[in-house]
Amino acid sequence: MLTEKGEQIVDESHAVLETVNHGMLKDFTQEECNQMEHYFLRIVSNLEEMGVSPPEHLKRNHHK
Repeated sequence: MLTEKGEQIVDESHAVLETVNHGMLKDFTQEECNQMEHYFLRIVSNLEEMGVSPPEHLKRNHHK
């Protein structure tokens, strides 16, 4: 359970991350974004095969 200040920081962080993500991907089509995500998931899979355990949030949509 977070304090009110903690919840405010989380909300502000999400807003900043959304702005950064939008800015980084502004000239990419949806198809390109999907392709990039597919590449990242393949990288995660390769790392797992090497014995590296990526953070849980990278594993959740992981398909090979």
